[in-house]
Amino acid sequence: MKDSGKTKKRLIEELEELRKELVRLRATRQQPGMAIDEEFIINLMHFAPLSMYITSSDNRYLVVNREWEKRTGVAKEEALGKKIDQLFPPPVAGRIICVNNKVKNKGVPQSQELSIDGDGGKKYYLTVKFPLRSDSGRVKAVGTISLDITDRKLEEKALKERENAFRRLLESLQEGIIITDGRGVILFVNAGMAEMIGYTIEELTGKDLAVIIARQEVDVCWPGSRCGSRESGERQYVEFIKKDGGLVHAIVNASPVLDEEGACRGLIAGVLDFTERRKLEKEREDLITDLKMALAEIKTLSGILPICMHCKKIHNDNGSWERLEQYICRRTDAEFSHGICPECAESLYPEIFARRKSG
Repeated sequence: MKDSGKTKKRLIEELEELRKELVRLRATRQQPGMAIDEEFIINLMHFAPLSMYITSSDNRYLVVNREWEKRTGVAKEEALGKKIDQLFPPPVAGRIICVNNKVKNKGVPQSQELSIDGDGGKKYYLTVKFPLRSDSGRVKAVGTISLDITDRKLEEKALKERENAFRRLLESLQEGIIITDGRGVILFVNAGMAEMIGYTIEELTGKDLAVIIARQEVDVCWPGSRCGSRESGERQYVEFIKKDGGLVHAIVNASPVLDEEGACRGLIAGVLDFTERRKLEKEREDLITDLKMALAEIKTLSGILPICMHCKKIHNDNGSWERLEQYICRRTDAEFSHGICPECAESLYPEIFARRKSG
């Protein structure tokens, strides 16, 4: 809409220049050797591609040109001598008269945008009104030059509708969206982004991006004047700072916003929160590390173990023989508790078992 404002300003300036030219032509008519035929001025006004008319101090139409007749659908014969509120409905007439009164009271030009309903639909006009003075300097009439800006207004309306549709789309996304200018000032965030880091949309709009991105990340992700060098859709892993000071781990896909000349005007970025995923990945990494450490500490038995067939001692790596339980304890986390099985007990203590049997 900024370009629309520039267009309006330019049109006003052009209309004002045309008004000054008419005043100049009128002045030259009074200079010796510079006489201009009255018919020439009348023809200039009537055949101009702009709607032009003059109203008296009591808001009666004194002069209207052909373009005015064409655009209003009112014939000159019907309009001359009639008051504005006799030709147009109260809302339209009221706005025209209001600006006319400002011109008469202040004695300076005034601009106005006006809409009029017609058979072909609503029409929009940009008008510049200026005072016409008597020889004594008193404002005796108001001149008006009007430009049809209907096409421009319809284009603005269509653009606004597209902007609103695009905004609604961005706001409906669960993924966070950020739009910044070339300096890194936030122009737009959607609800998903605001909720992600614990702010409201209003709190984030207008803030410097550095406020919500870990300082070490700013130059990497949003390099300000260097944003034009960013690749479209480039992915970055970024830590955002929440309002409460916590961190949000996110994947950012940022693309430059370029003007018609290819210069970077800012960035638009999609932000995907993967804090929970990052937490799970960290837990998995920690678990893997713990398992590796545990595996490194686990003592294992494998291969063929040389064992004495009589005493059951093990021939170890040092070439000596050691008891089976000692060998296993040193190489595993197993521990032994000693007891005696019934068969060995009867073999070692036969007298005890003999008494039990006889008794």
